[in-house]
Amino acid sequence: MIGKIKWVIAEPLTGGMGMGFEKILGSPPLCVIHAEGYNNDFQYINYLNNVKGLNIPVINTDGEFKKFITEEDEILFNKIINENQIDIVPYVCICSGLSMLNNCTTGCNARGDANNNQNQNMYNLSSFILEKIKPKVACFENAPNAYSNSGKGVLDKLVEIGNRNEYSFSVEKVDTYDHGVPQHRQRTFVYFWNSKTSPYLKYEKKETLDLVKYLQLIPKDASQQDSYCISKDSIKDTTYECIQDLYNKNKHKSI
Repeated sequence: MIGKIKWVIAEPLTGGMGMGFEKILGSPPLCVIHAEGYNNDFQYINYLNNVKGLNIPVINTDGEFKKFITEEDEILFNKIINENQIDIVPYVCICSGLSMLNNCTTGCNARGDANNNQNQNMYNLSSFILEKIKPKVACFENAPNAYSNSGKGVLDKLVEIGNRNEYSFSVEKVDTYDHGVPQHRQRTFVYFWNSKTSPYLKYEKKETLDLVKYLQLIPKDASQQDSYCISKDSIKDTTYECIQDLYNKNKHKSI
């Protein structure tokens, strides 16, 4: 029988990956590692501690994952890591360095430049995890371009980080459409393995329903299915507002 998998999460951002791991592993993380400046992390931290009432420790580092904010952060981190052999660390690196939405072609933020500013988060966080936590597996997801020729320079640097810490490396490109969701959203998953060679990952597909059948799976008692949240202070039907806006701008045209 496989025992309880011990895991921590670093830079969870809005928390989708963390909630996915909770569902798969059947337990919450032992702690959340949060770096200054990445305020989206607090959405997941709030979900864990205020919505679910779990009181999961939060360990704070500087924005480059170079040092802990307080001595108490470092003491708590060392206690958790020393008392547990961490099996896996998921994390959500900044993906704007490789995203197609990044239109910058020159300078320090140019898309595809392995040394651009945005990619430093990926390198710093990966180094922190492999050097200080030393899990059996570390993994993160990123833009689909990480799997393409434009991402080769980035992957080369990640391989160097893995080699420096005696981790093997693998990368996998996935599409939500292959896993039951009627939407094509491609992402790249990167893995570091605490072994000389990386395992073979079998790509499993799931039948995808058409959109109407998929939407019919939403429970009847699900809340806010007819509303769109703009902010915590307002709920508006943005689809209707979009049609209104389009009509007002094109009131002499057929829409």
